[in-house]
Amino acid sequence: MLFITPTTDTKQAKDYFTRGLSQPDYYFADAPEIAGQWHGLAAELLGLTGTVDQERYFALCDNLHPVTKEPLTPITRGNRRVLYDFTFDAPKSVSLVYELGGDERIMPALRKAVADTMSEMEAAMMTRVRKGGKFEDRASGNMVWAEFIHRTTRPVTDDAGVSLPDPQLHCHAVAFNCSYDTVEDRFKAGEFSNLVANKGYYQAAFHSRLAQNLAALGYGIERDGNSFALAGIDKATAEKFSRRTEIIEQEAERLGITDAKAKGDLGRKTREGKDAAPAMSVPELRREWMKRLSDGERDAITGARTGQRSTSPDATRAMDYAISHCFERASAVPERDVLKTALIQSVGTASVEDVRREMSRDNIIRRKRLGLGYVTTKEVLGEERAMTAFVRDGRGKFRMLGGSYEPHIDAALSKEQREAAQIILTSRDRAVLLKGGAGTGKTRMLQATVKAIEAGGRQVFAFAPSADAVSVLQSEGFANAATVERFLIDPEMQKRTRGQVLLVDESGLLSVKDMNRFFDVALAQNARIVLAGDSAQHHGVIRGDALRILERNAGLKVATLKEIRRQTDAGYREAVKAISEGDTPSRNAPTRFEEGVRMLDGMGAVIESTGENRHRQIAADYAAVTLQRKGKDFKTALVVSPTHREADKVTAAIREELRAQGRIGKTEREFTTLRPLNFTEAQRADARDYQPGQVVQFHQNARGFKRGERVTVTGMDGADVQVRSTAGRTVSLPLNEAKKFQVYATQTLPVAAGDKLRITMNGFTRETRRGLLGKGGDRLNNGSIYEVAGLTKAGDIRLTNGFTVQKDYGGLTHGFVVTSHASQGKTVDVSLIALGSESFAAANREQLYVSASRGREAVRLYTDDKASMFDAVKASAARLSASELLEEKPAAHAKRPGLMQRLFQMHRVQQLYSAWRGRGVERGAKDREAIDRG
Repeated sequence: MLFITPTTDTKQAKDYFTRGLSQPDYYFADAPEIAGQWHGLAAELLGLTGTVDQERYFALCDNLHPVTKEPLTPITRGNRRVLYDFTFDAPKSVSLVYELGGDERIMPALRKAVADTMSEMEAAMMTRVRKGGKFEDRASGNMVWAEFIHRTTRPVTDDAGVSLPDPQLHCHAVAFNCSYDTVEDRFKAGEFSNLVANKGYYQAAFHSRLAQNLAALGYGIERDGNSFALAGIDKATAEKFSRRTEIIEQEAERLGITDAKAKGDLGRKTREGKDAAPAMSVPELRREWMKRLSDGERDAITGARTGQRSTSPDATRAMDYAISHCFERASAVPERDVLKTALIQSVGTASVEDVRREMSRDNIIRRKRLGLGYVTTKEVLGEERAMTAFVRDGRGKFRMLGGSYEPHIDAALSKEQREAAQIILTSRDRAVLLKGGAGTGKTRMLQATVKAIEAGGRQVFAFAPSADAVSVLQSEGFANAATVERFLIDPEMQKRTRGQVLLVDESGLLSVKDMNRFFDVALAQNARIVLAGDSAQHHGVIRGDALRILERNAGLKVATLKEIRRQTDAGYREAVKAISEGDTPSRNAPTRFEEGVRMLDGMGAVIESTGENRHRQIAADYAAVTLQRKGKDFKTALVVSPTHREADKVTAAIREELRAQGRIGKTEREFTTLRPLNFTEAQRADARDYQPGQVVQFHQNARGFKRGERVTVTGMDGADVQVRSTAGRTVSLPLNEAKKFQVYATQTLPVAAGDKLRITMNGFTRETRRGLLGKGGDRLNNGSIYEVAGLTKAGDIRLTNGFTVQKDYGGLTHGFVVTSHASQGKTVDVSLIALGSESFAAANREQLYVSASRGREAVRLYTDDKASMFDAVKASAARLSASELLEEKPAAHAKRPGLMQRLFQMHRVQQLYSAWRGRGVERGAKDREAIDRG
């Protein structure tokens, strides 16, 4: 693992050296000293070589030249970043073969992997440029860092009260906040943000290098998640020496924490002090560790260096995996994300250089964008170009959609709605777009437009990307509406549309691939297309924001609805309108989006509250709104949150509040439900991504399995995944048909009368109100929300609309709180948005726009940090397209310096140092002597 920890306190940085880094090891009383060592091109420039000493370390902490003691960088602020601690942890099995297997070759293998990775990071080092009106970063390619090796964890107290550390070989690479700018000819503060942002890549590169070094020593390597383990050493053996991890996981489970970063914070809060365990000799501590092992485990540790083999694929197959995985949901990907994925896959088999060479494939397109390296593929670019060409080629080639220049348009429509209908009805293009923002009356206008088209002799067939959206269309008068996917796989349905008109609602959710498939059918059937949607709202999961690309590149004729009708309060309506206009400049602020967010705040709709108080306040407000009468019915409310983690907390608070009011029954029953793991097809085809207990459900017939069949993973056997079928037989999962199934984890869901339940997978009820069974049952659409009437004696769930959901249905979750994706297309009286700091990473302008526009009467946004929330929602979730990537002029790819280049850099550093030392600046003799000694 790689952990990056900045330090902003000078005293803390110094204490870190004296109490930790400079010690031979935290707990060994007689460990041989491995002195800290200076590294880096900038260290050479400062005359820092050999052993790290306290005087020069402290000088750098104080931002002073370590020899002359003059200020090093121009600015020394009280809260400046003093240093960054890059902590490289060896996998636990590696620590065991070093400490308990007696293999001293492990230490140089670790140090070389760290040095090579830090050298790569140094080559990517930047410094800020803020002179002459510039606001950018400049490559500096040098840093000062110090290496400190340690061998144990902090202590853990066992049940008997004995406090001991566990073996953990790791290196602290401490990089100081300075870098030499050769253009300005001075030391400046370093810009570490790109290193922090690419942490995942550097971690994978470190693992790859360490695994390669160990493989050269005879060890077998097996991938273990995003890391690796040594072949022959059972995971259970390693876990005996991972007691800190076990404590953190137990505490996280108790607190309901699942986020990796939050677990890291929890680890720092729960750790014991370094002096909690008495110092022991190396033999004493090793004897204590050996007591935890069986004879077989000891033999496995000592025997791991021979007779084992690595199981990872080579660089070519690893890159195949990376391309499939990375480009399933994105059209243009940061180059280092692709490299990271391939390095993780090939750990122990291919080197970093082997994987990098695979990036030169003919089908990979590499470009620089805003200084960062991105890649796409010729296939992805071809999909986008085919889609835009379809629209361009179909312009002006048909009769007007409404039959004449003056088609009959419903006089009850507003002026804006009639103008939009006129654009569609007089279109002579193959495809036309109705762009309607949230709550602009798009449905009413479409109903009138469709009526006018059909009056001209054509039939309109309506489609939507999801079953839930189809249900909405059907309730709005489009009785024969179907999903886009159903249309694409049903030849008979396709034939019925020949020469007719295809209407696609919520078309912003279609991927480029599915849009192309839809266009292909339309072309084959000579059908016209009306797309309806809003690219300012959410896009689909699969690669490509198709609607946004068509608007931008295809010359698509657009009929627009801007006048918002949903919100009944004028101030609320104006705020939503401003948010919907996004980057449009405003009079008093950078953008209309930011102005709209401030409008919400000015209305008192943004409520700042911390901790559990915020969750309880949301729960109380939800309960209060849903008790208010609206005619014969009660008002409706929906809580929207960007993350499942925050949604779970708010759901628990709402259920507690409703139970206290007697609106949820006290008697509840737990049901096993399925949580989608959202594996890509590449992950589903890789046996190493599976864990026992996971559930696989087939949505298409596959070899040996039927559509709808559900099986449980029992284990892995090499490249095979073993599953238990519904008949109780253990069989292999057909990984080569991964597109035909999905993978889920199981969890429990408490359900009581009065609960709201949301359907998370399409299916059918156990029986209809007519008593029919199986697929004759009522349809359950993914995203639909129902209320629980009670539980049957058989253990099934009765809904208030008369449906009965079987106890083993699986695709259920509570429906009080939904993600903004699930809320798109829904309308309620009051929208309540839970947007705490734990969800800021998932927040964006599309998420806020969709969430804030659900309400008719009001919206309330609850956060624990208003200022940070405003910053979090500014970013757009729009994905970079391949077409956009190629719009910028290609830049030569920056290769990692080779040996000769690095030697030249070293020579240049010495030249700079010599020139600096020989400057004609007046210095005291004492300073000159110090410089010469350095």
